[in-house]
Amino acid sequence: MVNSEAKAIIGRIEALTHDSRDLGRLMEILYNGGDLELLRPLLESNDELLVTNGAYVLSELGEVGEPLLPVARALLRHPRRQVRYWAMNSVMCCADREAAASAIVEAGLLSDPWELTRWAAARFLGRNPAELRPS
Repeated sequence: MVNSEAKAIIGRIEALTHDSRDLGRLMEILYNGGDLELLRPLLESNDELLVTNGAYVLSELGEVGEPLLPVARALLRHPRRQVRYWAMNSVMCCADREAAASAIVEAGLLSDPWELTRWAAARFLGRNPAELRPS
Protein backbone atom coordinates (compact mmCIF):
# COMPACT_ATOMS: atom_id res chain seq x y z
CA MET A 1 0.00 0.00 0.00
CA VAL A 2 2.75 2.47 0.91
CA ASN A 3 4.69 1.70 -2.26
CA SER A 4 1.56 2.43 -4.32
CA GLU A 5 1.22 5.75 -2.50
CA ALA A 6 4.91 6.47 -3.17
CA LYS A 7 4.38 5.64 -6.86
CA ALA A 8 1.43 8.05 -6.99
CA ILE A 9 3.51 10.80 -5.40
CA ILE A 10 6.38 10.19 -7.82
CA GLY A 11 3.86 10.37 -10.65
CA ARG A 12 2.82 13.83 -9.44
CA ILE A 13 6.48 14.87 -9.15
CA GLU A 14 7.11 13.68 -12.72
CA ALA A 15 4.03 15.59 -13.89
CA LEU A 16 5.23 18.63 -11.90
CA THR A 17 1.87 18.77 -10.08
CA HIS A 18 3.27 17.96 -6.62
CA ASP A 19 3.62 20.19 -3.58
CA SER A 20 5.88 20.23 -0.54
CA ARG A 21 3.52 17.91 1.36
CA ASP A 22 4.06 15.30 -1.35
CA LEU A 23 7.83 15.52 -0.90
CA GLY A 24 7.46 15.22 2.86
CA ARG A 25 5.16 12.23 2.58
CA LEU A 26 7.50 10.54 0.08
CA MET A 27 10.40 11.02 2.50
CA GLU A 28 8.30 9.54 5.30
CA ILE A 29 7.33 6.49 3.22
CA LEU A 30 10.88 5.81 2.06
CA TYR A 31 12.38 6.43 5.50
CA ASN A 32 9.96 3.94 7.03
CA GLY A 33 10.83 1.10 4.69
CA GLY A 34 9.34 2.04 1.33
CA ASP A 35 11.12 0.83 -1.78
CA LEU A 36 14.07 3.19 -2.36
CA GLU A 37 14.30 2.03 -5.96
CA LEU A 38 11.17 4.08 -6.63
CA LEU A 39 13.39 7.16 -6.25
CA ARG A 40 15.93 6.05 -8.86
CA PRO A 41 14.03 7.35 -11.96
CA LEU A 42 14.02 10.85 -10.46
CA LEU A 43 17.71 10.67 -9.58
CA GLU A 44 18.64 9.46 -13.05
CA SER A 45 16.33 11.79 -14.94
CA ASN A 46 17.57 14.22 -17.58
CA ASP A 47 15.00 16.74 -16.35
CA GLU A 48 16.69 19.16 -13.94
CA LEU A 49 13.59 19.66 -11.80
CA LEU A 50 13.02 15.94 -11.38
CA VAL A 51 16.61 15.16 -10.44
CA THR A 52 16.62 18.15 -8.08
CA ASN A 53 13.54 16.85 -6.27
CA GLY A 54 15.01 13.34 -6.17
CA ALA A 55 18.34 14.55 -4.78
CA TYR A 56 16.56 16.60 -2.13
CA VAL A 57 14.48 13.64 -0.99
CA LEU A 58 17.54 11.38 -0.95
CA SER A 59 19.52 13.88 1.13
CA GLU A 60 16.75 13.99 3.72
CA LEU A 61 16.70 10.21 4.13
CA GLY A 62 20.07 10.13 5.86
CA GLU A 63 21.60 6.69 6.30
CA VAL A 64 18.43 5.04 5.01
CA GLY A 65 19.46 6.23 1.53
CA GLU A 66 22.69 4.18 1.59
CA PRO A 67 21.54 1.70 -1.10
CA LEU A 68 21.44 4.64 -3.54
CA LEU A 69 24.96 5.81 -2.63
CA PRO A 70 26.41 5.04 -6.10
CA VAL A 71 23.76 7.28 -7.65
CA ALA A 72 24.49 10.04 -5.13
CA ARG A 73 28.20 9.82 -5.95
CA ALA A 74 27.44 10.24 -9.66
CA LEU A 75 25.37 13.32 -8.89
CA LEU A 76 28.34 15.08 -7.29
CA ARG A 77 29.23 16.29 -10.79
CA HIS A 78 25.72 17.31 -11.82
CA PRO A 79 25.49 20.72 -13.54
CA ARG A 80 22.80 21.98 -11.15
CA ARG A 81 24.27 23.32 -7.91
CA GLN A 82 21.44 22.19 -5.64
CA VAL A 83 21.79 18.64 -6.92
CA ARG A 84 25.54 18.64 -6.18
CA TYR A 85 24.93 20.00 -2.70
CA TRP A 86 22.21 17.50 -1.78
CA ALA A 87 24.16 14.62 -3.33
CA MET A 88 27.15 15.64 -1.23
CA ASN A 89 24.99 15.56 1.89
CA SER A 90 23.92 12.03 1.00
CA VAL A 91 27.48 10.90 0.37
CA MET A 92 28.72 12.44 3.63
CA CYS A 93 25.97 10.64 5.53
CA CYS A 94 26.05 7.25 3.81
CA ALA A 95 29.65 6.57 2.89
CA ASP A 96 32.42 5.95 5.38
CA ARG A 97 34.39 9.10 6.13
CA GLU A 98 37.38 8.22 3.94
CA ALA A 99 35.24 7.29 0.93
CA ALA A 100 33.11 10.41 1.33
CA ALA A 101 36.18 12.63 1.57
CA SER A 102 37.68 11.02 -1.51
CA ALA A 103 34.45 11.47 -3.49
CA ILE A 104 34.19 15.14 -2.47
CA VAL A 105 37.78 15.89 -3.47
CA GLU A 106 37.55 13.93 -6.74
CA ALA A 107 34.37 15.80 -7.70
CA GLY A 108 36.14 19.12 -7.10
CA LEU A 109 33.59 20.36 -4.58
CA LEU A 110 36.19 22.36 -2.65
CA SER A 111 36.26 24.72 -5.64
CA ASP A 112 32.56 24.49 -6.48
CA PRO A 113 31.11 27.73 -7.89
CA TRP A 114 28.42 27.72 -5.17
CA GLU A 115 29.71 29.00 -1.86
CA LEU A 116 27.36 26.80 0.16
CA THR A 117 28.77 23.65 -1.43
CA ARG A 118 32.38 24.81 -0.95
CA TRP A 119 31.66 25.65 2.69
CA ALA A 120 30.02 22.28 3.44
CA ALA A 121 32.78 20.36 1.67
CA ALA A 122 35.48 22.28 3.53
CA ARG A 123 33.82 21.80 6.90
CA PHE A 124 33.49 18.07 6.30
CA LEU A 125 37.15 17.83 5.32
CA GLY A 126 38.31 19.95 8.26
CA ARG A 127 39.38 22.88 6.10
CA ASN A 128 38.74 26.58 6.67
CA PRO A 129 35.95 27.58 4.25
CA ALA A 130 37.16 31.20 4.23
CA GLU A 131 40.35 30.12 2.49
CA LEU A 132 38.52 28.59 -0.46
CA ARG A 133 37.51 30.41 -3.58
CA PRO A 134 35.91 29.09 -6.77
CA SER A 135 38.35 28.22 -9.53
